[in-house]
Amino acid sequence: MNQRKANNPINAKRMLKNTGMLYMRHLFILGINLFTVRLVLNALGAEDFGIYNVVAGIVLMCSFFCGTMATSSQRYFSIDLGKQDHVHLSQTFTLTLVIYALLAILFVVMAESMGLWFVNHKLTIPIARMFAANCIYQTSIVAFLFTLITTPFLALVISYEDMQIYAYFSILEAILKLVIVWLLGLWPDKLIAYGILMATISVVHATLYIYYCVSNYRETHLHWIWNGPLFKEIIVFSSWNLFGTVSNLIKIQGTNILLNMFYGPLLNAAQSLASQVRTAVSMFSNNFSQAMRPQISKSYAIANYQGMFRLVYIGSKMAYFLMLLILIPLFFNIGYILELWLKNPPPYTIIFVKLLMIEALIESLSQPMASVNQATGRIALYQFLIGCVVILNLPVAYGLLKKGFPVSSIYVAACILMAGVDLIRLIFLKRVDGFSYWAFVRQVFFPVCLVTLPCFIICKLFSLNHHTLVSCGLDVITKASITLFLIWELGFSSQERKKTISLLKNYGGTYWYAFRKLACRN
Repeated sequence: MNQRKANNPINAKRMLKNTGMLYMRHLFILGINLFTVRLVLNALGAEDFGIYNVVAGIVLMCSFFCGTMATSSQRYFSIDLGKQDHVHLSQTFTLTLVIYALLAILFVVMAESMGLWFVNHKLTIPIARMFAANCIYQTSIVAFLFTLITTPFLALVISYEDMQIYAYFSILEAILKLVIVWLLGLWPDKLIAYGILMATISVVHATLYIYYCVSNYRETHLHWIWNGPLFKEIIVFSSWNLFGTVSNLIKIQGTNILLNMFYGPLLNAAQSLASQVRTAVSMFSNNFSQAMRPQISKSYAIANYQGMFRLVYIGSKMAYFLMLLILIPLFFNIGYILELWLKNPPPYTIIFVKLLMIEALIESLSQPMASVNQATGRIALYQFLIGCVVILNLPVAYGLLKKGFPVSSIYVAACILMAGVDLIRLIFLKRVDGFSYWAFVRQVFFPVCLVTLPCFIICKLFSLNHHTLVSCGLDVITKASITLFLIWELGFSSQERKKTISLLKNYGGTYWYAFRKLACRN
């Protein structure tokens, strides 16, 4: 086992390769998950499916903590890798594990006290399903604990930009989730069985990551060297990140609970399905941003601000366009697609999906900006302001529902507040030398607006009334082609088009050469 070397901070070819690997992963997982959700919904029924999502969601919403902690850990790991300081990286990894252990203890105490009380006394669950709901709650706690254990190892894999390992393990996890659906028929209570099997997958997933990291990265061989200032710095940085995550949890799960209180489990099912579609669609831009994040942190570590902001400008635009390319065909065909996927989607699913996709589109614009703000390490005021804006979603949603506004109005408000989050992220970039508001407006905001408005108008004019899979497929291809054409002609400058063609030729040529070489051998 050798100590791995960090990559060149600005490496467009490697970033494109990692993005391609993440896209292949996402497309494969997306296909499996769409099929799996349909099978799970049919196996459990709408009511049990809603119960699982609202009960398990109380615990699984804490998985956002894992994502936040992974981002915090990855920031420190990438900074050390950018500086080629593997000794400091080993210390950072060890201290990170200590923090995760403390978080796990705190989580168990809170989950088995306040969380358990809330499930049994505040949620709207049929009496006959209370025992199953409690079983789901306990298995979800187990699943979360193993997810928490996996987080620092996952962050190290991403910091080293070993995206192929991340892709392989994620694909395996998706396959296992599909397999367990077929096992549900062997159990008398399918809801309880589903919770147990999902927890088992978390155990397998954690084991694979830990084994791979221990086998390949020396930093995971724990050497206890106490570093008080570093421990305090990581705690403070992670705490502010957790504040931002708590804000998102209040928004997402709080909205889910409000829907349960005002409308019952059926709208929880609609909200859950819409959230899964949003997550699946947003991953097309998230994959690109994730491939960029380590290089942004490493560039900041060596003060390569000019190169970093080049990544931010093109990354913000590309993340948005990748999201738009997927959103437009789905937006105008989502009704037929949901009926094809779910047969009988729960009420409000269509409008929920549309509005959540628009929210994800708005968010995609600021993902690279968020990576820069994380890399600086100065996030206290930044996270506080963003958290306050995000938390507004819950009182606004409660007020709208209490006043009798349509249920869709809470997601319209969420889109407006997400635009506020983008603005805050943009303002805070000014703290880093080399950033220009005018450069961002000229290179990102103008091209985005120039593409988006004509795209929606033209695709609306060319909408088709389809009743078959073939006509739906043709409509999707037509709208995707229109979107791609407008992105290429209006969203990219002539220089960006030339660089894109050159990069794609070089990237594709590498694999074509490998294919020909393999073919000649055979």
